[in-house]
Amino acid sequence: MEKELGTLYPCVQFVGDGTDRTYSIGHVTTGIDESVRARLYDINAAEKTTCEECAIRDRCNHFCACLNKQSTGQIDVVSPALCAHERAIMPVADALGARLFRKRSPLFIQKHYNEMFPLISLVEDRTANRA
Repeated sequence: MEKELGTLYPCVQFVGDGTDRTYSIGHVTTGIDESVRARLYDINAAEKTTCEECAIRDRCNHFCACLNKQSTGQIDVVSPALCAHERAIMPVADALGARLFRKRSPLFIQKHYNEMFPLISLVEDRTANRA
């Protein structure tokens, strides 16, 4: 298959050398094919059987189709290496978060406990770019 410029993918990590359009969701001239996008989303969103009993499945990256494809070749199959990484890093992240919360770190509190943070961050980014 020949490389075609303008092909749209759900993530840059799906592009590869541009010849495999398995995960293409459209083209810049025709737009996004919603049926293809929805099909890929549904495949990825379905709970992975290897994750059903996992205590941290709601917090890990098992839902990242890009990571899954890169490590297993399929968007709906999670790598055992990813599982090991997430299980090892989660306690470290929790301990760090608890420490920052106890210290009342202003940036940590702002980012993780202020529901307006995404909007505030956007405004800060926009105004910083103008300065």
